[in-house]
Amino acid sequence: MSLDLRALNASSAKVAAFYVRVCEPAIISYSYSKKNMPEQHGQRFKCILVGEKPDSYCEGSVMGYPRKLEEAKAKFQPGLVFKLSKIKLDPKSNATYLSTDIKRRILLDSTVCTLVLQGDAAAKRLPREAVPGKRIHEIQDFDGYARFDIMGVLRSVGDPQQRTTPSGQKNIIEVELVDVAATGGTSELSLIHI
Repeated sequence: MSLDLRALNASSAKVAAFYVRVCEPAIISYSYSKKNMPEQHGQRFKCILVGEKPDSYCEGSVMGYPRKLEEAKAKFQPGLVFKLSKIKLDPKSNATYLSTDIKRRILLDSTVCTLVLQGDAAAKRLPREAVPGKRIHEIQDFDGYARFDIMGVLRSVGDPQQRTTPSGQKNIIEVELVDVAATGGTSELSLIHI
């Protein structure tokens, strides 16, 4: 039985299969800090896994030594389709920090990943890219901390400015995005500053 990624949860991950297309694979660097410890640095492989609908996507990840990350990058190339089964979800991932529409991270090295031929019917029906399901007007009044993938039209880009943040001094660039959303037959302009 194969399901769309929107049905992915702790129970379905163990028994169902999911067809996904790999998008935006990369080895990324990150840093984190724990109480009373110096800042730590690391790297991991990350990609976007797109299900049966363009807004049905989550993150795939591999942690480990540089060689393991390079192997993951060679295996999970852009555009390839995999059938995922016996999925291992990352128990340490925090939905607040995942910007994908489906707030889950799949540990690809602990999941059965079977390559699907490009001519296969399952591969042909999957979208080529992820398309964020959130629109600016849906999140502009959000009062909290979360990451979102959004879609909008770039209106302007400001000059870099040095600002003090909780993480120290950072170069910040203000970006203005516009979203035109249909609301009851009228057109409403949504604007967000990032």
